[in-house]
Amino acid sequence: MKKASLVIEEFYQGNRIFDSNDPSRNRDNAMYFAMRLREELKRKGYDLQTNDLHSPHDSALSIYIEMPKRSDLFPRPENKSKSSVVLYESDLIRPDNWDVSKHDRFGRVFTWNDDFVQRDPARYIKSNFAYKIPMAPTPTPFSKRKLCTLIAGNKSVKHPLELYSARRDFIRWAEKNIPGEFEYYGVGWEHSYLNGGFIHKVLRRLKLLPYLPQSPSPSYRGKVAEKNPVLSQYKFSICFENGKEIPGYVTEKILDSMFAGCVPVYWGASNIATHIPTSCFIDYRDFLKEQDPFSSLAAHMKSMSEERWNQYQKDITAFLQSDKIRPYAAEPWAEMIVGHVVAL
Repeated sequence: MKKASLVIEEFYQGNRIFDSNDPSRNRDNAMYFAMRLREELKRKGYDLQTNDLHSPHDSALSIYIEMPKRSDLFPRPENKSKSSVVLYESDLIRPDNWDVSKHDRFGRVFTWNDDFVQRDPARYIKSNFAYKIPMAPTPTPFSKRKLCTLIAGNKSVKHPLELYSARRDFIRWAEKNIPGEFEYYGVGWEHSYLNGGFIHKVLRRLKLLPYLPQSPSPSYRGKVAEKNPVLSQYKFSICFENGKEIPGYVTEKILDSMFAGCVPVYWGASNIATHIPTSCFIDYRDFLKEQDPFSSLAAHMKSMSEERWNQYQKDITAFLQSDKIRPYAAEPWAEMIVGHVVAL
């Protein structure tokens, strides 16, 4: 077999990204896309291993997940044609992903970014976040579900398009105005007084957070091992992306909610309606024109009839069972990636 290299951050090296039994890396089947990619390359005669085991410089082909942070890992000029990069993180988290001069180092650039794909389709290949798609959402009935939840980490960035602060604003509003009807989960909220900012980040890197006094708010319910069993307890989920109005930036948040039969309240990609049927989610932008958007949203959720909510479930199931979900399914995604990289 020919050698193939998957250039990935250290946390996933040692082929740990391919271990379906590793709960810390493969929570909610998050790494299923990599496993499918490995299987598809194997069918084509390539042995894909992480870059600590197969160096990208002496492999027959190399696939990078995000821009490498180390300069020595970038493809050498003679290897450009056999090197590709898959860009996931947005400009909010990884501005280096969108340095066009770095794109020139690769034969192919796979990205969700619709603007880049439309601008130069010969260089940029459309590639969504890819998942293991269930045939139908988790069937917990309306009457057994609580009103609303949110699952996200407590983080913060300075960027005009960020939505981290909007999540925090909703949490504060909900705890004050709909107590007992909203609960949230995720990492970093144990020390909510840190607000996920720079000090929080430094303390986390220094491994000092466990020694600080915890002060979670009344609606905080802790971390989650798996999202689906938690989301399936709620009728609605606040699905604010990390950033707003970014064309094509559709991450796992809205899909995780739909997989659990939890109606997403979505705010993120400017063109979300071209990717996900509008009948499958509540578009939070519809409430932004209101004097008090959070109050209007809460009233909408609380007044929704069981019949209307069940219609969302029918539309979500229809979407998950249709060809429209294929752009987010790991199997066709892996076939698409391999079709391009093997042809280089």
